[in-house]
Amino acid sequence: MSTPYALILSPEGRATKIAHELTANGFDELVHVVAEPTVEAALAATYSPVALIILDCRSTPLDDVIFPLRKDPRYANARILSMVGNDGVVGAESSLDRGWVAAFIGLPMTHGLLARHCRDQLSRWMERHGPEPEDGSPRPRHNPPESDLLRDFESSETTRTLELITVIERALGPRPRLRLPAGVRLTRQDVPIDGVYIVLEGEVALTRQVGDETMLFHQDTTGRVVGLLALSTGSRSRFNSTTMTPAVVVHLSTYQLDQALQLEPQVSAILASSAITQLSTRLARSEHLHTERRFLVRRLEKERAELAEALEQLREARLELVTQARFATLGELSAGIAHELNNPVAALIRSTEHLVEDVADLMVTNPNGELIANTVDHAANRGATSTREDRAARRELSRVIRDEELAHRLSAAGVRNPAIAKAATKSKKLADTIELSAKLGTSLRAINLASAQITRLVSSLRSYSRPDETLEGFSVNTSLEDALHLVSHRLRGVELVRDYGDLPGIRARSAQLGQVWTNILVNAADALDGSGCIELRTRRALREVVVTITDDGPGIPAEVLERVFEPRFTTKHGQVRFGLGMGLGIAARFVHGHSGTITIDSAPGRTCVEVRLPVNGPPEDPTQEAS
Repeated sequence: MSTPYALILSPEGRATKIAHELTANGFDELVHVVAEPTVEAALAATYSPVALIILDCRSTPLDDVIFPLRKDPRYANARILSMVGNDGVVGAESSLDRGWVAAFIGLPMTHGLLARHCRDQLSRWMERHGPEPEDGSPRPRHNPPESDLLRDFESSETTRTLELITVIERALGPRPRLRLPAGVRLTRQDVPIDGVYIVLEGEVALTRQVGDETMLFHQDTTGRVVGLLALSTGSRSRFNSTTMTPAVVVHLSTYQLDQALQLEPQVSAILASSAITQLSTRLARSEHLHTERRFLVRRLEKERAELAEALEQLREARLELVTQARFATLGELSAGIAHELNNPVAALIRSTEHLVEDVADLMVTNPNGELIANTVDHAANRGATSTREDRAARRELSRVIRDEELAHRLSAAGVRNPAIAKAATKSKKLADTIELSAKLGTSLRAINLASAQITRLVSSLRSYSRPDETLEGFSVNTSLEDALHLVSHRLRGVELVRDYGDLPGIRARSAQLGQVWTNILVNAADALDGSGCIELRTRRALREVVVTITDDGPGIPAEVLERVFEPRFTTKHGQVRFGLGMGLGIAARFVHGHSGTITIDSAPGRTCVEVRLPVNGPPEDPTQEAS
């Protein structure tokens, strides 16, 4: 590396004085001294490397001068000295914060002081940024301090100890060496200190007895002069100082130490540096332990939070297992109920069929048998008629037979033929027979409708009998109808609007999807409270089946909407309640288990639940379901 430069950045007149100060003390033999009047001129120059920058820009904020220089790589590592007048430093906050100013030099200054200061800064720059020696040895260290205290700070503890014993023996004469085995206490806890021990060889540890526990402190905090800190405060020893290995020590009583301090002033500097170093080591150790404690506390808090979360998840898993057990029980009960109802319903249907056949056989021998059979069949199979149609039929019969009461009876029995009505006017018995035949047909119709309803409910219950069974070609529309049958008692007074699209059969677990629809419909019914409208719509979107269930209820409050899919969440007044002991959290888990999505959009007067299911359905392994 070429000879470094020292830059003087100052107005021309003062720069000349500073350069003269340096050259008069031979500093120009070490560096090239150059001067520039402005920062711009310094940046335009081409010299390199720059080891020192001497600033004499007292009227300009220091940051405005240093920042542009630091951006230039040539000045990035330079040691900066700032000349300071009586007005102090202006605008140096940012430079100080970044540690860019090595020293401030007050003006006026003693002749030769600047050159000596620059030599020290140059040696420090050479130690860090100078050329590597060709022989591979370390770079030379900067010039050592001239004062005993600072020089002792830079020396090692071993060197400082040997120097201390040398100076003491120069004052007091040779001191006896005490060769001690391990386990010997040099100072005792809570016992007054009456001297110090200088440890020449071996290790000494500090311990403190707290109750029944013996606390061992780090050996680096002990130092080589044992008892010095306690002696300096005139207090009792706070520790037991015990040899941990065989040791060689020198003991000095308080009187002997006092004599050495009076005869050799250098002892003061060495003891002061030893005490300060020992205090610094203990402080650093204390700060390290404090930092470590804070880290451990934070880690403990984190682990505690993780443990609480794990316990909560375990509690949720337990409740989900209970829920699944209830679901399995529901499936078993559904299967049992379906099985128990099947036989009676089948017998009821067969008996009804036989009853119709038997009545027809009996009517063969009756003079009015054909009329009775037709009346029974018409009443059993006719659909619902409007009030307007019934009034029109009654008026027509009244016009034909001129008997208002009889016309009303015959119209209620379903008679529309004027000839039969005229025949009934001539025979009260025939009118009674027609009326009884209509009642018989109506009863048969009620039996057939009830049997069909029970059959549908049994079929719907079967969808809950095998919760984990995956079906191919599963009909979403049929599953929705099954759910409507099961919750029909909750939907009294509610208008249902169905708009089912043409959907492909999907791969699905019928029991789980049935539970999803059940929960959504029960929640909608509770929100409507017996009046309103629920719309069920289905459609296909690419490789998905989309189901929307919308109600015109009061809506779900925003603070509740955020939590509706949380496990076991419920509200008291019906917006989000459990359906058949489950909840929307379980419903969401079932949908996610089918690789689908469920969302809720709610506002006053409208709540829409949308479920999207892929056509290919859930994974084969139920354990792969999303939670």
